[in-house]
Amino acid sequence: MKYIELVKKIKNPIFSLQELKLLHLQVYPYQMSHWTQKGYLVKIKNGLYAFSEKKDTLKNEYIAFNLGSRLL
Repeated sequence: MKYIELVKKIKNPIFSLQELKLLHLQVYPYQMSHWTQKGYLVKIKNGLYAFSEKKDTLKNEYIAFNLGSRLL
């Protein structure tokens, strides 16, 4: 999968690897690592990412909510 395709398919600024699997998107770990190194993605925690172009619009409360809801 190309990064452009990922951006088109994922509407939320924060997403998890589990969500990618549920959407049947085939993204490999090396791709996530590569996109993080290039600055396209920001790794929030293991398995939870945000698009770097949208990170300035994210509020701390929204990030905290996503962290909490993904732990359940």
